[in-house]
Amino acid sequence: MYEKYLCPEEIKVSKEPTEVITILGSCVSVYLFDPELKTGGINHFVLPDSTRFSRTGQYGIYAVPELIQRMIRMGAKPSGLQTKIFGGS
Repeated sequence: MYEKYLCPEEIKVSKEPTEVITILGSCVSVYLFDPELKTGGINHFVLPDSTRFSRTGQYGIYAVPELIQRMIRMGAKPSGLQTKIFGGS
């Protein structure tokens, strides 16, 4: 099993079993899992949206679609994805 510390703005997608560690507080992480492919992905974003033109993983409006696209590129079907959301306190 791999270990990965997930920093803000990062997105991780893997078919390998991976233990992901992060610290959220007011940040949010969205976790997606495809049970058929045994593929998972997670992001860590700081703010929901941007008033600037910064298309980075720092903002949920960009980080969540990017996570979904990376899962699709690994072969996942959007209709089969399971989701968990963490943080936001």
